[in-house]
Amino acid sequence: MIKYDLWMSDIVFFDNKIFFSAGQFNGLFKVDVKGGKAEFIATFPKESRLKARLHSVAIIYKDEIIFFPDLSNYITLYNVRNNTFVNIRYPIKSQNDAMKYCPKIVSGILIDSCVYAFSAKDPCIIRYNFETKELKVYDEWSEEFKAYGYRENISYFCRDICLQGNSILAKTYQNNVIVEFDLVTEKMFFHQINERTSIVLCSDADNIYFLKKNGISIYRWDGHNLFKCAEQSSIVMDINVRYQCSACLKDELWFFPFVHDSILVINSKNGKVKNLDVSNIRTKKEKENVFLGAVWFRKIYDKKLFFMPVLENRICCFANSTEKVSSIEIYTDRLEVNRYLFQERNFGSLQKVIIERDSLWGETLIMDDFLDLLVLSNIKKVNGKKNEIKVGKEIHKICSTF
Repeated sequence: MIKYDLWMSDIVFFDNKIFFSAGQFNGLFKVDVKGGKAEFIATFPKESRLKARLHSVAIIYKDEIIFFPDLSNYITLYNVRNNTFVNIRYPIKSQNDAMKYCPKIVSGILIDSCVYAFSAKDPCIIRYNFETKELKVYDEWSEEFKAYGYRENISYFCRDICLQGNSILAKTYQNNVIVEFDLVTEKMFFHQINERTSIVLCSDADNIYFLKKNGISIYRWDGHNLFKCAEQSSIVMDINVRYQCSACLKDELWFFPFVHDSILVINSKNGKVKNLDVSNIRTKKEKENVFLGAVWFRKIYDKKLFFMPVLENRICCFANSTEKVSSIEIYTDRLEVNRYLFQERNFGSLQKVIIERDSLWGETLIMDDFLDLLVLSNIKKVNGKKNEIKVGKEIHKICSTF
């Protein structure tokens, strides 16, 4: 067997198994919570086998998983017990090509039997009720976003959303505004704040916390104002470090940076601050000093924090910030995946091997993080007609396995 490490934008836990939608191609998998070889379950219906980044957020309720779209055109429900799928057409139509590779859904939260999903691509919240099977869209705030300084072609909501009382709190991506969605009245409120906070917020059982823009101070939100509650005076940090998302593990607030090899951990009870170096599990030497890059997801399960760095196709697992980190490798058989993806295709001419530019980095990357199978040239028009897709400069030896 030739191992092929899998990555995923989100995971759910069920009966001590991890279920996930593969990031590189169309495939639903499950694997033991300790990792290892993942078992292929099925293809997501109505999607190309070759399409990457199908789903961004996965949430489970009882025995049903809802997969929200990243680049997919569908919200998909999968019943673990019955092994059945239900597809719901994504209800928002966007004609903005500049936002083509922006995730349709960037975060979600389960409250009772309803899941609330926030979009990065559009100024909307989508609610799905698992009991009534009803989907509802809240999207009447475009003008309010503009009134608070929103500029076009930039994401709307950030990845962190938190529940406080009867409201969900979120941070806008580009302006210094806290967005509050009241679950009772189903109305949205915008709170302009003076301190320049970063795009992350974190919550424990009692409070909502915000990190200052440069990561030096942390603030507590009381519903109206920010109060400084911790200072990183003893931590030497690069003030240019930017943060992307957070998680709460027991009494600790974890803040994940972009392109950095340490995580900022703050104890919400005593205010103690530390940088947690996680570079010891790095396997790719060429990524030195930028171990995290970003993180795909962060989930709490069995009192442990699970997260996956973008630059490492493995899941990190922590019980707390003082315990040694463990990592979980999740992989499949490369040859099995190759046959699955291309078993019905014409390998002689490769005329049907059409790869959409649906990758992590959009237009700048076509196949680097796919299966290292083919590099294809662009489709060009000659005399108003599209040329046949031609094979690019490189065909990897793995193709000979067909």
